[in-house]
Amino acid sequence: MRFSEFRLLRFLLRVAVFALLALVVGELFFRTVVPAGNTAFRVHDPEFGILIYDTTSMREGFFTAGRFAQQKAVWHVNNYGWRSAWNYLPPSPSRKPVIALIGDSYIAGFHVSEQDHIASVLQNGLKDSYDVYTFGEGGAPLSEFVWIARYAAKHFDPDVYVIEVGDGDWRSSITNYRHDPRVHQVTFRDGQFVDAPFSYDDRPRGRLPKYSALIRYLTFNADLQIFDALKRTRPKPPQAEQQKKASQEELMQVIEQEAVFFVQRIASEHPGKQIVFMVDGQRDSIYAGSSAISQASVARLQRVCADYSTVHVLDLAPAQAARFAADHRRFEFPFDDHWNEHGHQVIGQALADFLQREHILKP
Repeated sequence: MRFSEFRLLRFLLRVAVFALLALVVGELFFRTVVPAGNTAFRVHDPEFGILIYDTTSMREGFFTAGRFAQQKAVWHVNNYGWRSAWNYLPPSPSRKPVIALIGDSYIAGFHVSEQDHIASVLQNGLKDSYDVYTFGEGGAPLSEFVWIARYAAKHFDPDVYVIEVGDGDWRSSITNYRHDPRVHQVTFRDGQFVDAPFSYDDRPRGRLPKYSALIRYLTFNADLQIFDALKRTRPKPPQAEQQKKASQEELMQVIEQEAVFFVQRIASEHPGKQIVFMVDGQRDSIYAGSSAISQASVARLQRVCADYSTVHVLDLAPAQAARFAADHRRFEFPFDDHWNEHGHQVIGQALADFLQREHILKP
């Protein structure tokens, strides 16, 4: 071996040793000093195809958010595979009536500990006269909530369904505009909506990276936004804005029909049950003191739900605006858009007040 080749080999060996040591130090650092966030493994329910948490692996854990793990919360997965402080019971004469709280990662609520979660706030606000079962599936749109409601109906027969929905859920539910193979969606074809073909793969090949604290830190905490930055630097063609405006108008027309479709589907599948669509406020507008504080979903749902005596719309914006005017405390984390403890408290109390004020609960 030549001397130059030996020097190169020695240099590469040193680089490999240094990289290995850096990885080991990084693993230890993000497990102890700045603990990386973590969530439970997810699997598909074999009957309904919705994503639930795996009850055969991690059932408890520690979630952090922020680059310095500023926000910390403990989570627990219950007997049915949902993030909840308590186990769920099947229907029985001795069980309390149940409120099913259905939504995405805001309802899963890994960012806050269980005593601060909206479910605990709501149950306390109703003086424990109801049990609140949460069904939060991160990243799920409205089309997935239909299947979660079916799952809840079969296993728990809830008396009230509260479905958290926002402006982004409508487009995310339609494959024509965004295809997501992990969830149920619908396709708009020939002027009507049809269920899109759905298949899932639960092979555990994607689990290995979650065992690494360094990878979890880069995923949950670092918020590097590399791909978003690359998108912002790409030049846009001159006709892009005009095409965007035309497609937006077409999308709004489709969404109007979509609201009718989903409200009719959910109401018809759960006859005699009380259904509440809960819509978060436009928080940036609330903080700015604007009068336009409600999402567009509110007016759209109010028009459609007026035809149903058992379907209601809760606009959270007025309660949020009143609370912010009183104490000027924001409802989300400074480094994350999910509700913080204060947000869960305000929204849980607003929901409890609405259910009682509108006589939605049983005497």
